[in-house]
Amino acid sequence: MSVEGAVAYDVLSPLAAARALAKDDPGVARFCPPALLLHGTADKSVPAAGSVLMHEALAKLGVPSSYRLFEGKTHTDFLLEDAFRGGKDQLTDSILQLVTGAPQEGRHACMCPRLLVWLASRVCPF
Repeated sequence: MSVEGAVAYDVLSPLAAARALAKDDPGVARFCPPALLLHGTADKSVPAAGSVLMHEALAKLGVPSSYRLFEGKTHTDFLLEDAFRGGKDQLTDSILQLVTGAPQEGRHACMCPRLLVWLASRVCPF
């Protein structure tokens, strides 16, 4: 990550921020809501290991945190491809399960021909 060509990982990274808080203000957890981290294992933009590390950093702070890795999902599957393709909505189901405490199984209609969704997923850089 960079800002104006200079490496700025510590400024832009949520993981770096959580780790810094653990050092600077260990009592900050009382101000933080529970965190749910959802990540696809095929994400080319942000490695799925980042969510695991973030979960560990939040746990070290004392912030209630959970994570779920979705096998084969990319950075855009949940919000783009899956939404257009239709069918099971894993993203919404996971969020609603956290909120309600009960398993969820939502489905939505196909918004675009599957062939177009497949083609778009092949050229998507994320």
